Amino acid sequence: MAAMEIVALRRWEEWIELACGAWLVISPFMFQYGGALMAWHMALGLLVAILAALELWQDWQRKIET
Repeated sequence: MAAMEIVALRRWEEWIELACGAWLVISPFMFQYGGALMAWHMALGLLVAILAALELWQDWQRKIET
C-alpha cells in the first residue's frame, strides 16, 4: 500500500494501512491463537496502525498549512 503512494498521493491508502494494522491486532482474538505468534501480530499491528495514523495526521497538518 505504501508503494502506491509513490505514484499518487491518496488518503485512502493510509486508511487501508490503518485497517490492516487493526486486523493484525484483532486476528489473534478472532482465531484464538496465542503465545509468541500473538505477541508478534499485536506488535506488528500496533506499529502499522501507529505509522498509518501518523501519515494521516501529517496529511491533515499539510492540508491546514497550505
